[in-house]
Parts: sequence; C-alpha cells; structure tokens
Amino acid sequence: MNEKKCPNCLGTMELSKTGRKWICPYCDTEIENDVKEANVDYQDGLPLNIFYLEKSMAEDNFKKDTKELLSSLKYCLNELKTPERIEAYMRKSMMNVDSVGADGMEGVNKELADVARARLAGELKPDERIILYTENGVFARRKEFNVITDQRCFFVNKKDYVQIKHKDIVEIKVGTSLGMPYWQLNGDYKQTITSNCTNYKLVGAIIAIICLLSFENDPDRERIRLV
Repeated sequence: MNEKKCPNCLGTMELSKTGRKWICPYCDTEIENDVKEANVDYQDGLPLNIFYLEKSMAEDNFKKDTKELLSSLKYCLNELKTPERIEAYMRKSMMNVDSVGADGMEGVNKELADVARARLAGELKPDERIILYTENGVFARRKEFNVITDQRCFFVNKKDYVQIKHKDIVEIKVGTSLGMPYWQLNGDYKQTITSNCTNYKLVGAIIAIICLLSFENDPDRERIRLV
C-alpha cells in the first residue's frame, strides 16, 4: 500500500476499512481515496470489506422476490458504490411509487418528507436530510412508516417510534414474512425494513445506502454481519 501524507499536518494517513477514505490519525483530516478498490474480496457477490456473511447470500438460495432485492443490493454496492449515485438510482425507482417520498428529490413526493418532519419534530436535527420516506402498506397511510436520513433510520408505528444510527448497525437478518422479504436491523423486529411497496429494487438500494452510510459515519467500524 502506498504511503499518503496528510495535506494539513503532513502526518502519515491511514486507509479506512472500506478503502474509500484516507484518514489522518493526528488531525482527523479525511480525503476520498482516488485509487479504485482493487483488493476487495467477495463472497456470493457481496464485498467482504462491508459484510461478514454468516449464511449464504447466493441468489439461487432465495425465492424470486428476494433474488431481485439481492441483485439490486449487489448492483448498488459493486457498480454504483457511493451514496450519491445510489440516491440517483433510487430516484428513478421511486418515480411511480406514491407511498414514498424524500427531501429535495425532483419528481418524488416531497409532502411525505414533511409528514415525517412533523411526526418526528424535536428529534430530527436541522441539518439532517431525509433520504427516503416509505409507508408500511395501504392501511398504514401516515401512521406506520420508515424514514431513512443521512444519519439514521426511524421506524414509526402509530404513536411510537424507534431509531438507530447507521453507524450502530452491527447485524442485518434476512428473512421472509407472508412470502415477502424483510431485513431486520440488530435483531429487533421493531427495526424491520419490509418490501410492502413490492419495489424490490428500491429495497435493495435502501439496504445498500444504509450500509455505505454506516461506514461513512464511522470509517473504522467493524463489518456488518448478514445472518
């Protein structure tokens, strides 16, 4: 690995675990790695600098809907690679889905982001951006929904909600319920990302962007377990 000097203090910088950033341990300066990832190992098509696989994620082991979700997840991580490019991909996926919304995304329902801000008043930070709002079914309009921001996930269930910061996600459980795939964060059923919108490409992108943001917010964190 080539040595890289910090442009601020001239200290020797260290490469983050994902290989996406150089970090100075002396002054905390961060810069993007301008070298393409060349030594990332993969298992079942997923990058092992992000995940530790405790079960096989080969698409042939899953039913059709989960296969589509996994295919989207792998595409986002292996081809798009950055949260910004995944957001652009998500925007195209959301154009015809009326139960999702976002901040500042042209062609996407912005009113739903306002619903989330009203519901989570006092919790969202002024500079916290809502990447995605998605409702949990046609009978849960404005009552049960998930919100993905650039810092964390909120899971709203009528009068209550739970939240988790991206950097605190250590485990994702992959499963199915009523024939539909779901992704459960840290083993908590209250923190479940479901596929009620039946747009499995979108759900795969959601998982990808959450995982990338978890490392962006904590570059030296441990890998996320997929179970």
